Amino acid sequence: MRVALLTDESLPNGTRIHAKMIHELASEFQEKGHKSVVITPGHLNQKSKLIIDEYEGVEIWRFKSGQTRGVSMLKRVTNEWLFSIRAWQAISEKVSNDSFDLCINYSPTIFFGPLARKLKQNGAFVYLVLRDMFPQWIIDQGIIRENSIASAFLKRYEKLNYEVSDCIGVMSKANLE
Repeated sequence: MRVALLTDESLPNGTRIHAKMIHELASEFQEKGHKSVVITPGHLNQKSKLIIDEYEGVEIWRFKSGQTRGVSMLKRVTNEWLFSIRAWQAISEKVSNDSFDLCINYSPTIFFGPLARKLKQNGAFVYLVLRDMFPQWIIDQGIIRENSIASAFLKRYEKLNYEVSDCIGVMSKANLE
């Protein structure tokens, strides 16, 4: 089975715990005899649309992407919104030649929904790992307002993630409710 893992950060460059968790999950699939590919943003200044490398036996596809850490909220949202577009431009030829059976979409970010839909159209079963309820938590924190344009925009992508997913895993019983 070929498994695509969509994440906004991966090892060895990733510093957040989810980068390590995704890597461990990919490694576990490898140990069980499956082929894992982590699909993740690279850098805007990389020489090609797609750089393929390997870390501890796991293949990593880094698509050209703008910065999402240490930048303004608007720039971050814009660059994350472009994730699926940039990723698909970088990987579409490879996927059409050798599709994935399973796509694990790790959220947040919520902006891999369109890419997950493309992979699903190519035969992948889509499993969404829903770590937290985004954008609800930023509404609850008062960062954006419930009835704002920003909220409507983000909720559109949240809904797309749910619609494209064949199965959704949540991190807590409260999220399930």
